[in-house]
Amino acid sequence: MSGKKEEKHDRSHGAAYLAGQTKKGGAGGKYTWGVPGTGDLQQAAIDPSDPAYDSEEEDAKAEMRTALHKMHGDVQAAFKAKCLAILDEYYRSEELGEVVRLLQEVNEPGWMYEFVKQSVVTALEKHDRERELTSSLLSGLSDTAIGPSSYQLGFNRVLERVPDLVLDTPNASELVGNFLARAVVDEILPPAFLSQLPEALTATPQQKEAVSKAKSLLEGHHVGERVSNIWSNNVSSSAKKLKRAMRTILEEYLADGGDQREAERCLRELNVPGVHFQFVKIAVALGLEKKAEDRSRLSTLLAALVKEQLISEAHVASGFRCCLDQLSDLEKDISPNVRQLLTEWLELAKGYLPADVRTRALAELAKPKTAAAPAPAPAAKPAAADANPPKSAEHGHHDSHGKHHDHAKK
Repeated sequence: MSGKKEEKHDRSHGAAYLAGQTKKGGAGGKYTWGVPGTGDLQQAAIDPSDPAYDSEEEDAKAEMRTALHKMHGDVQAAFKAKCLAILDEYYRSEELGEVVRLLQEVNEPGWMYEFVKQSVVTALEKHDRERELTSSLLSGLSDTAIGPSSYQLGFNRVLERVPDLVLDTPNASELVGNFLARAVVDEILPPAFLSQLPEALTATPQQKEAVSKAKSLLEGHHVGERVSNIWSNNVSSSAKKLKRAMRTILEEYLADGGDQREAERCLRELNVPGVHFQFVKIAVALGLEKKAEDRSRLSTLLAALVKEQLISEAHVASGFRCCLDQLSDLEKDISPNVRQLLTEWLELAKGYLPADVRTRALAELAKPKTAAAPAPAPAAKPAAADANPPKSAEHGHHDSHGKHHDHAKK
């Protein structure tokens, strides 16, 4: 009996060693569990004709393996969904601290590489604003939520997907190269990362293009400054276009007789929720240039956009605050009566501008204007120099015979 028990033990528990597999996936040791689930997912080859074969036991193990695979997939899918929700909120709020808090709530340190991958992949289909926010986010999380190995594994997974990503985003290789270079400059990837990539990650033309792009960006002079601004240069260059586009939406809204749905659709298409305060600021300034009827229409539009939660009350407050901060410029550019016009605007904004903000703004507008400082008096002109100044004794004089007498030497 003892021999039979030993034989059964060798065949079932020790089959993994006979197959050349590492116990516990290489992560175990005495009194440890190893990598969660990996040992259970291994299937030992047991012959059903073996006397030690137990069909019920093997069926139970098969069911366990299936359940673990499903659980693994469910956990990963759930984590991906949470990543997308966190990123979507971050693109709106731009608050790094909130991302840290949410990731800590999720409490899945082993899946952080997936967050890195999802961040980059999601940003590929966005604009340069979101790409800059993504690079800044990944850099900011290095001290709090994500470790070095998660960054490297996350970017490895991005490179794995590049051949598929170019199908939806044709310039994905170039964009991934930009992200890689920025990650090196931000010191979340080591400088040797690009030169030590496995062959499998540089096998396709798309992967080679991404890595080549990153390496080229990291060559030459002023690398840090150049790569750090790889997204923000484009953002700043498009800021004027964005403001013009916002003004056009508002002007067309007035010209069309107040089509709120069309204005809302156009604002959504701009896809810049982080700077909607600019839209409010431009709307208020445009209203100051127009008649009372147009101001009322613009106010109605802002109220509708706040009700639809497309523009937050915080952005409304910021937009009005920007106009108050530029009172003197508005008085010069629009009208000396801007204070009165803004007071009328604030009355229209009762329903969507926070009451405390509105009260403070009205109080500020009610203050008497500070008198401009008098211009400084022009400086007195220096007296005109004498065309024939008397000669100093130091320079001597000429006598009647033309001889020069130098008194200084005497």
